[in-house]
Amino acid sequence: MQSKWRAYFELLRFPAVFTAVADVMMGYLVTHGDLEPLSVFLLLAVASSCIYLAGMVLNDAYDSDVDAIERPERPIPSGRVSRATAVRVGWLLLGIGYTATWGIFVAHGFFGPAAVAGALVFFVYLYDRGISKTEVGPLVMGLCRALNVLLGMSTVEADVGQSPGTTLTPALLAILLGIWVYVAAVTWLAKSEIGSPTITSCVRYLLRGIIVIDAAIVLGFCGPYWGCVVLALLAPMLLLERWATTT
Repeated sequence: MQSKWRAYFELLRFPAVFTAVADVMMGYLVTHGDLEPLSVFLLLAVASSCIYLAGMVLNDAYDSDVDAIERPERPIPSGRVSRATAVRVGWLLLGIGYTATWGIFVAHGFFGPAAVAGALVFFVYLYDRGISKTEVGPLVMGLCRALNVLLGMSTVEADVGQSPGTTLTPALLAILLGIWVYVAAVTWLAKSEIGSPTITSCVRYLLRGIIVIDAAIVLGFCGPYWGCVVLALLAPMLLLERWATTT
C-alpha cells in the first residue's frame, strides 16, 4: 500500500504544486493586500492546485509511450500506475479544481475565477494532448502559468458601478507577462533535459525560483511580512523533493 501511494505521489510530482500555490497567492495578494476573504483565497488555492496536479498527471498519461523510452522509471511506464487510472485521476482533479471556482461564484458572486479557470483547463488539456511536443509548447505552458496568476487576481471588484472583475493595471499586466516569459523559457530548457543531469538540476532550481520571484513581487506590493509568507512555501517543496522529483 505504501509503495502504491508513493507511485501516485511521484505521478503528481507533488512538491511542484507549491509553485502553483505561490502563483495564485501572489496574484491574490498584489490585488487585495492580504488574504481576506480567506475562504475565497482557499478555494482559489484548491482550484489552482488541482488543475496544476491534473496537468502533471495527464501529461504523463498522454506521453506514456515517450516516457517508456526516455523515463522508464516513471510510475506509468514502470507499471506502478496504469495509464487508464492516471487519465481518470487527471480528469477528476480537473473537475474538482474547476468546481471550486464555481463555489466562489455561488458564495460571493464573482464569475471571474470560473472564467479564468475555464481558460486554464482548456490550455492545460491542449498542452498535454500534444502541443507540448511542438515549438509553441513552451509558450502555451507559460500562458498556463500566467493564467494561474490571473486566477489569483480574478476576484477584485472593478470600479464602483461595474460588475465584479479584475482591473488589469500596467503593473499587473507586467507581472503576467514576466511570469509568462520566465516559465516559457524554463519549459524550453526542460525540453532538452533528457540525458543531461546538469540541465535537469538547472530546471529544478529555476522551478524553485518561481516561488522566490512570487515572494519578491509580493514584497514590493505588500511588504516583508507577506513576502516571507509566500517565500515560506519553498520549505515544504524542498522537504518533499526528497521523495519525488519536480520534473
